[in-house]
Amino acid sequence: GTLHEIDLTATLKQKADVDIERVLILGACNPGFAAQAFGISKDVALLLPCNVVVRESGGGCIIEAQNPGLLAQVISGGLQNLADDLSAQMRQMMRELTR
Repeated sequence: GTLHEIDLTATLKQKADVDIERVLILGACNPGFAAQAFGISKDVALLLPCNVVVRESGGGCIIEAQNPGLLAQVISGGLQNLADDLSAQMRQMMRELTR
């Protein structure tokens, strides 16, 4: 699910009077994964939610997603299996978006 949306274009225009192409940052979260990860290490809260960025590029659109595997690299304590599962889900989501 999406926890929040940040319109980076509007924010930079309002706060810094800078014009950029359209960029939207989505804070994505799988509540089941988040609950399991938080149960393993409270430090995981620093890296949640996983960001997904949608931005204009050359008349089209680029979608980029944070690598959930970073959780296991940054926080020790048994997150690797969860991170691998979430990475697989994120790859599937990206495949579905690009069809």
